Amino acid sequence: VRHAYFTGADDPYDKALAENALTIARLVSVSGGRVKVGLHPQARSVLHADESDTIYFQVLGFRNELVAGDLAIPWVDPPPAIVSEKVHFRDAEIKGEEIRVAYLYIMPVPDQPPLLVQVAETRNKRSALASRIISGVTLPQFAVIPLAGVAAGWWLLTCLFPAPPAPRPWRRALLFCALNLLGLALYAAVQWQ
Repeated sequence: VRHAYFTGADDPYDKALAENALTIARLVSVSGGRVKVGLHPQARSVLHADESDTIYFQVLGFRNELVAGDLAIPWVDPPPAIVSEKVHFRDAEIKGEEIRVAYLYIMPVPDQPPLLVQVAETRNKRSALASRIISGVTLPQFAVIPLAGVAAGWWLLTCLFPAPPAPRPWRRALLFCALNLLGLALYAAVQWQ
């Protein structure tokens, strides 16, 4: 169940990650056979300024040498057919922490191997969003389902026995059990969160 929420939580963050990768790719140039990345130090600090997640980037040259960024992002095998500037996504790890990676290949020089551009971030914001989605969907169910059961039971009792001449002890016991179930469900919901 949790995986479905993570997929929904990944979409907006994947789009932002892809935009970062494409932006860095646009800053890559080749001059005199040397690969350069025109990323100013201020832009690097903005890229790394995130309260919740650690953001990494990497540009690898023609021989898979590090041109700019973080060496920590794991290398990825190129696909059989490379489409320039097509963003791909994958999950990986850096120092035991899960990361989401957006990567693409660019071919600035026709007869040279492609360059690899990768941007990665830890999954903290994604996990927090998925938890909020799960809480928002399942927590109300712990209150609604028992209440619906109590209401349905009460309605059934009033239909079967429209006007009781005197209070019967079993009705009080049934109501007491239903309220206990509701209390247990609410207690479990609070403890689960």
